[in-house]
Amino acid sequence: METLVQSDTVQSHQNDSMVKFLINAIGDQQRDSGKVHLPLCFTKLAIYQKMCKELKLEDIVRRSQFYSIMEKEFGHVLIPKEKRLTKCDSCTDYKKALESTTNKEKRKQIEDILQKHINLVM
Repeated sequence: METLVQSDTVQSHQNDSMVKFLINAIGDQQRDSGKVHLPLCFTKLAIYQKMCKELKLEDIVRRSQFYSIMEKEFGHVLIPKEKRLTKCDSCTDYKKALESTTNKEKRKQIEDILQKHINLVM
């Protein structure tokens, strides 16, 4: 199994455990497909940033490496565009607002609010 930080086994285990914990804590297991759906407000970047912040890994794990591991080891974890059963109204509103504006200042404001919302959910 490839790990997030290959040079340090203890750190690698901690990184993988953090991602697994987040997925189990916030994900919805889809019994019919075996997939795990994360809330609409999440992105892989948000998970990466949370992991780096919690474990103080900014200089250790590159984002591209994290994305590669997410694809290989956590390919069953999805962030759907629409939830099948339930929706977080806030997540949906923030995502739509981001999609509908190209104004950098407005996008930054929405992203800040979304990050605060994500922190509440986590």
